[in-house]
Amino acid sequence: MEKHGKIQKPAVSMKKNTLPPDLDILCKKLCQQVLNVSEYQNLSGSEVNQVSSFLIRFNQEFSSSRESLNKSLQNWFLGKNSPSPAKVNQIAQSLGYDSYHEFTLQHRKKIKVAQLQRSIRLNPFQKTLLYCALALFAVAMLPGLIPLSEELVETPDVQSALLASVIQAIVVVLFFVVTHFSDFGGRDQIFAKNNYPPEVNKSLVQFFNGWEMLWLSFSVLYIWFCLLYGLGIPISPYTQAVSDIITIFSSVCFAYLFSVMDVQSIPRSPGSNSIRVFYNYLIIFTIGLTISSMLSVIDRYYHLGALNGMGTYVLGYANVIVMLYFFGRLESHYLNVNRFVLLPLYTYAIIQIAYVLFFEANTGKASYAAYIIGMALILKGFLYFLIREWIKDGKLAQYFLKQHEKIKE
Repeated sequence: MEKHGKIQKPAVSMKKNTLPPDLDILCKKLCQQVLNVSEYQNLSGSEVNQVSSFLIRFNQEFSSSRESLNKSLQNWFLGKNSPSPAKVNQIAQSLGYDSYHEFTLQHRKKIKVAQLQRSIRLNPFQKTLLYCALALFAVAMLPGLIPLSEELVETPDVQSALLASVIQAIVVVLFFVVTHFSDFGGRDQIFAKNNYPPEVNKSLVQFFNGWEMLWLSFSVLYIWFCLLYGLGIPISPYTQAVSDIITIFSSVCFAYLFSVMDVQSIPRSPGSNSIRVFYNYLIIFTIGLTISSMLSVIDRYYHLGALNGMGTYVLGYANVIVMLYFFGRLESHYLNVNRFVLLPLYTYAIIQIAYVLFFEANTGKASYAAYIIGMALILKGFLYFLIREWIKDGKLAQYFLKQHEKIKE
C-alpha cells in the first residue's frame, strides 16, 4: 500500500473484486456513505449517478461533466484503472478525512486483514492441489491406524545408485538455478519487450513459470534420493511411499505445461469464465495423478492386488500418460519440428514404467537404479536444451501467437 505516491494499477484477476485492498475499503466506505451499501461492482446507472452527484457537490473540480465522472467511477469500481492520488485524496476528504493518508492510518488493521485474505485466495487448481495434498497426507499416515501387513526393511549396497543420484541432483538443480536466476534458460526472451499481443506474453510467462517448477520438482526428487542412499536410510514401505508422493509433483508440472499450450489459459477480461477448460484440464489431471499415487502408497504398505507392485505400475502408467500429453503437444505443426527429434522424449516417458522396479537393488540388481537414473538424466538434458532453444529463437512465442489466433477464430 502506498500512502503518498502513485497508486499502482491492480493486476488483472479472476476474482470479481480487482481493486487493491486499500482502494477496495475506500470505495466501500464511499458507497456506504452515499447508497448505504458496501458492494460497488454491480451498481446500476442511477446509483453511480448518485455517487457522482455526491462527489461533485463536495468538489466541483472532480470532473468536467457528470457523464465523464460516471464513466471514471465505473472503471474504478471494475478495477480497469485506479484513480489518481489527487482524486483519492478528494474521495477521502469527501468522507470526512483530512487526507487519504489519514484514511489508511485509521483503517490500517482492516487493510492488513484484507491483504492477508487476498494473498491466500486460491483459484480452482490451487484448491485442488491443496485437497490432493491433504488426501496424500492422510494416506501416508495409514500405518498409524492400520498395521502394515508386511514390512521389508533392508539396507542394500547402493553405491552406484547414490553416485547416479548425486550427479543427477547436481544437474537438475543447476538447470533450475540457471533458468530461475539467469538468462541462460531464456528468461531474457520471456520478459523482453516485443510486439506480441498481451495474451501471448502472458502465456509465455505462464509456460516459463511451469517450466521452472518442473525443474524444481526434479531437484526435490533427486535430493531425496541422495539423502535416501547417502544416509543409508533403510528401503521400506515408508521411504518408497515418500518417493511415490514426490514423483507426482513433476507430473503435475507436465500437466500444467500441456494445459497452457493446448487451451486458452488467459481470461479475456476480469471476472471472465473463459478459461474454465484450462482449470478443468488441471483439476482432472491432478486428481488422477493423486489417486494413482495413493494406490501406489497403499500397495507399498499392504501389497494389494494379485500382481506385486500393481499400485506402483498404475502410478508409472499415469506419469507416462501425462508426459505423453505434453510431448505430443510439442509435435504441433505450429512448432514445425521433425518428429524424430521428439523420439528421445517419448523414450523418456516410456522408462517411467521402470520406476516400479526402482528399489529392487536388494534383489541382486544393485546397478539397476543407476541405469535408470543415468538414462533419465541424458533424456532430461535433451528436453531442457530443446525447450531452451525454442524459447531463445522465438519459436515458442510464435507457437502461442498462432494458438491465440486460432482461439479467436
